[in-house]
Amino acid sequence: MNGRRSLPALALGLAAALVACSDGGGTTPDGGSIDAAANDARVTVTVVGIGVVRSTPAGIQCGNSFTRCSARFPIGSTVSFGNIPSVVTPTFLGWSGACTGTGPCGITVTGDLTVTATFGCVDDCAVGAAECVGDTGQRTCGQFDEDACRDWSTPTACTGEALCATATCGDGTQLSVLPLGEGATQADVGTITSSPAGISCGRAGNACQEVYPTGTTVTLTASSDATATFYGWSLLPLTGHTNGMHCVGSTAPCTVTLSEPAELAAEYCTPECTAGASRCVDLDTVETCGNFDEDPCQEWGPATACTGTNVCTASGCTAGFVVTATTTGDGDVAIDGVPCATVPCSRGVATGGSAQITATAEPHAVFSSWSGLCTGTAPCIARAAGTVTANFVNRCTETEDWLTGVVDELVLTPTHLYWSQVSDVWRSTLPPGPGAEYTPNANSRFVADGNTLFYVREAGFPYSIMRSDGATATALAEPATSSLPAFTATDVYYTNSSAAADGGTVRRVPRSGGASVEVAAGLPYFWPEPVELLADATSVYWFGGGAVVKIPLAGGATTTLATGQDVILAVAQDATSLYWSSAGELRRVAKAGGAVTDVIAHANAQSVAVHGTTLAWVGGDTVPYRPFVTTIGSGVATPLTGVARAAGSIAIDANRVYYAGSHNGIISFIGTFARNARCAP
Repeated sequence: MNGRRSLPALALGLAAALVACSDGGGTTPDGGSIDAAANDARVTVTVVGIGVVRSTPAGIQCGNSFTRCSARFPIGSTVSFGNIPSVVTPTFLGWSGACTGTGPCGITVTGDLTVTATFGCVDDCAVGAAECVGDTGQRTCGQFDEDACRDWSTPTACTGEALCATATCGDGTQLSVLPLGEGATQADVGTITSSPAGISCGRAGNACQEVYPTGTTVTLTASSDATATFYGWSLLPLTGHTNGMHCVGSTAPCTVTLSEPAELAAEYCTPECTAGASRCVDLDTVETCGNFDEDPCQEWGPATACTGTNVCTASGCTAGFVVTATTTGDGDVAIDGVPCATVPCSRGVATGGSAQITATAEPHAVFSSWSGLCTGTAPCIARAAGTVTANFVNRCTETEDWLTGVVDELVLTPTHLYWSQVSDVWRSTLPPGPGAEYTPNANSRFVADGNTLFYVREAGFPYSIMRSDGATATALAEPATSSLPAFTATDVYYTNSSAAADGGTVRRVPRSGGASVEVAAGLPYFWPEPVELLADATSVYWFGGGAVVKIPLAGGATTTLATGQDVILAVAQDATSLYWSSAGELRRVAKAGGAVTDVIAHANAQSVAVHGTTLAWVGGDTVPYRPFVTTIGSGVATPLTGVARAAGSIAIDANRVYYAGSHNGIISFIGTFARNARCAP
């Protein structure tokens, strides 16, 4: 069974092999010559069984496939031997000859010496033993291979319906238990245990079957708990066995003697309500809690109509009045803590009682006042029949100006709002009104300063950096990439990298035109990702290649403010910080350097703007997107409208939030939200 070799046969083979290496001359079994010397002696090792003996110092390796069984060592030297039992026969029985016992063997060479190492096998089991292999197989102990040791036989499957409980097929009988709850889930049952142990079934265990020796008497105990109530035993249907019939209907522990299989169900129920309680089906119909079926648990009974002028209240059908709640705007109401699934909704109140109506606004809205039975903004307590209306308004006052062309970009200056329609740039004075075309044939992305626009002309190659003061457009520099330029009071900054190998390059050209100069090169760059640039009075900021880099305008070393940012989609700045969108997160870092922090997680911002402590962006978890705002540091994202639109660009000042978008991707508009104390969270 386990491949062991016969010990007597092996010993005879090894004895024959050792004849040549046991005398004082001739050759060793590995073919080496043997020369006697006056100052050394021969040490010979014999291995009996399957194992290996090695000497220290080296010279002898004997046993298994190693056949160097003798060697000469200097007279007076010490030789020690280590035994390595075979994986197949892992027992070392001991030394004989120059060494004895089973411990380490060490000898002093005084002349020719002989050492014998004996290895043997170990019994796996006791004579006559037998055992079960699972519930449906068995094995016995005996000699099933060539060695003298006892081993387990190959498992034999029980036949027919015979089961194994102790050691023999047919000496076992199976007991099965099934907990039955009303909801058919473990939360609706308790736990069934057995004595002797073996069954632990239900919420606290999953051992629902056990094989016991035939004739064993087993007691099953079913427990109730705070959720489920045990109310009796029953037999599992369709099994054909009646063992345990005497327990059916009882809640006491069930004792069965396993002369034949037994299959029992433990039935549980779950109370639905408290006895005597009532609930309203509608304003004039009530249900009462009690026992209305065969189990001991309470359940709601049949609906009963209220009589006369009574209404259904928390106390059942009684004299009272009806309160109705409804809404205007975007929000929800609840009566006595029960939310209205639809509005209007109504509840009966017993005479002399009252109902409390509460209001919850949608994120983009605020509760403004009550009307009807209650007025003002204080908590509403209704003590008479009637209707209460919760009024909600949007956080900001929203207006939309409809346009005929697709709006791609909004840019805000202290006096004007600029926007692009197809390839033309339009503008309006503030507050926004009807727009007028300002620069034809400009790109959809641009930046503006007072009455001056800067953009990249992408018609033909190489691209050019353009300046426009209205109808007249002037090329300032080329070549340039499609990245949006940045500007200061005197200069315009742009990129002109054309391949990943070039790295990122920033150049500067005077606002009035002239020769351009290189400001920085070798900046992080993902080809062909457009790079974002921002500038202030002291630095230009590079957003590209997953990094944010600060470049001093006066010259000197650059400073890396952030790395590992993936592709950067939108940027903004205030006096002290930089903001950007990357991998769905809105992040910021101080211009002076420091840790990068998340402003809003999962913003998916496509456009970002900042004013004071308010950050605005277009984004959201679903498409189409919508405009959002946050008070920086609050971590709270508040939508400015409950209507999802394909909004694509945003701007903000002290008075309004401006955004561009479209309805169904066809009708474009510029929307504004008049800012007030509740416009940002």
